[in-house]
This record gives sequence, structure tokens and C-alpha cells, in this order.
Amino acid sequence: MRRKKKEVPKEEGAPEKKEKQEKEVKKESREIKKEKKPVAKSYNGPLLGVLAIVAILIIAGAIVLVQNNGGKGTAYVAPNVAANKLTTWLKNYFAARGLPIEAKVVGVKDLGTVYEVNLLLSAQGKTQPVTYYVSKDAKYFFPIGIEMKPIGKVELSKPPKSKKPNVELFVMSYCPYGVQMEKALIPVLNLLGNKINFSLHFVNYAMHGPQEVWENARQYCIQKLFGREVLLKYLDCFDKTNVSGITSASEYYKKLEEASKNCIKELNIDENKLNACVEELNKEYNLWEIVNNRATWISGRFPPFPVEDNLNAKYGVQGSPTLIINGVKVNVVRSPEALKEAICSAFENPPAECNQTLSSQQTSPGFGEGTGSSSAGQCG
Repeated sequence: MRRKKKEVPKEEGAPEKKEKQEKEVKKESREIKKEKKPVAKSYNGPLLGVLAIVAILIIAGAIVLVQNNGGKGTAYVAPNVAANKLTTWLKNYFAARGLPIEAKVVGVKDLGTVYEVNLLLSAQGKTQPVTYYVSKDAKYFFPIGIEMKPIGKVELSKPPKSKKPNVELFVMSYCPYGVQMEKALIPVLNLLGNKINFSLHFVNYAMHGPQEVWENARQYCIQKLFGREVLLKYLDCFDKTNVSGITSASEYYKKLEEASKNCIKELNIDENKLNACVEELNKEYNLWEIVNNRATWISGRFPPFPVEDNLNAKYGVQGSPTLIINGVKVNVVRSPEALKEAICSAFENPPAECNQTLSSQQTSPGFGEGTGSSSAGQCG
């Protein structure tokens, strides 16, 4: 006969006590998590810089998410609902990062596949108009939209011939594609020397922040005061700045500003004369006021650089780089050999230097040394 196990008497109120203990553990866990949550830091930088960073992240994320949608049916929302969701998201996003903003919808348009939302964004006492695009299910927004129209065959212009070709290059000093063109062109200019006329010019707006405005001014003044030879040596030094491994915009701009100072010292450029020239440009074109007043910026995003407005208008310059040979806009592969051939084709009687062969490797976009595989990029 089996002996029954002795039952242990249950403690009175055990279920209630256990439930109470579980609640206390959960409460403590929530409090710990709450204590560990980082406090949003106050942001003192420009609104546009933050928007640009967010735009890049969201574009990348949106593309992946759309591709992973699996073709499932989607419920669309009304235009005003999508616009309101966008403004709410933007406010919450920036508030969590210590930058309260106001977002006012001024118009919504149904483009068939997405909604175009026009907003007025206000922060730190400044207001700027922006245009964003929102998916019709109001799950994704896209900071930019480009209509992919059919592209016809591009006819490349051939420059007219002359005894001494005139070569002009328009750039933005921080534009990676402008820098790519400069790196490819410098060996050609050194080869042909005074057998051609060369001048560096600047697109009449900057896409890479206020720092680019001042670098444009420095390079303009180096050319004006010290001539082509010193300018090319400066560009050769500055354009080869190693920026690999830099992950933040502030570090990137700091590195380039330091590189400029080092190149100026290395080449024994008279800093007093250079700074005086930059200050004259500042006074003549109100550069300081432009840099610090976003109301003057193109589309609220890009500070103007009006120093060479007339030349920009003359050639219809829209972006960096733009190469002009004997008054004609020319598209060329960004390798020293291709550029040499393009310039030499503009001679009535090409000099012996045109028979020398230069590197056919395309230079790499951006600062630093190396080769690349594309010549299609442009800032603008």
C-alpha cells in the first residue's frame, strides 16, 4: 500500500502575494530603464544641417523598406492626413534631439504615386520653406523627388580652335567632383604651361556650407594675388588632403580648414595679403552677412557666392565642375590624358607637349589621392 505524500500547506494569500511581488519587480524594472534613458541634449547647430543628415538616413531606410514590402496591399490615407502625420513626426524627431521646431502645412498635391507636401519649418527664430514627399500610406517620407524623364542623346560640344586656347574651370571648392576635375587637370596645366590661358572660377552658390564660401574666397584671392603657378601648387596640396576615416561633418570641415592653413604655410603664401584680399571680398559682396542670414540662401539651403555672377550668367554655369574651352562648355572624362586631348584639340597648331602621353586613369572624386571609375558626378 502506497504511502501518501505529505502535502505542504499553502501559505494563506499566496497567489495575491505572488502577484504583488511580480508587480513590484516590473515597477522596479521600469524605474531602472527610466533612469538609464539618456537626456536629450540641446542642439545649437543649424536647422539645415540636421535636416540634411536626417534626409540621408531616411532616404536609405525608405528604399530598403519599400523593397521589402512584399507586394502586400496598402491602405491609402487622405492628403491632409499624410501631411499632418509628417509634421507630427518631424516635430517629435527634432524635439527628442533638443531642437523644437514648428512645421506648418502650406499645400499638399497628389502626384499620383506620392503626395507632395509644402511646409514652412521654423526653428531658432528662422523660418524656411521646404518641399517633401510622402507615400500615400503615410509610412515613409522622401526629402527629395526627381522626375525620371527620358534622357536623349547628349551632344558634346567641340571648342573652336585658337592660337592660345583659353581654359576656364568653374567649381565649388568643397565639391568632390570639382576636386576630381582639378586633380585631373593639374598635370595638364603643368605640361602646357603658358601655351594656354587658364583661370579658376567659382559657381555662384555653395552647396557645402559656409566653410565653402570662405575657401572659395581664399582660392580666388590666391589666384588674383600670386598667379596661376602658386594657385596650382596650393590646389595640388589642398586637394590631396586625406579625409579617410572621418565620420562627422564637423571633423571633415575642421580637417579641410587645417589643411588649407598648412598648405598656405608650406607654400610661404603671405597670409596678411591673403586675409586682406578676403576681407575686401567680404566688404564688396557682403559675404559675412550672406553666410549668417539664411533668408538670403538659395531655396533656404545654399548660400550664394556672388563674386563671379557675371561669368556664371555668361556661360550658363549651373554646377561644379563646369569646364569651358574657348568659350564653349565641354564634357570630358576626368583623366589627365582625356583633358590634355580636349585642350590640345583647341590649338590651331598644337605644340610638341600635346604629343606627350599622360595618365589615362580617372582621378577619384573628393579629397585625397587615388583613381576613380566615373566622371559623371556634379554638384548642382
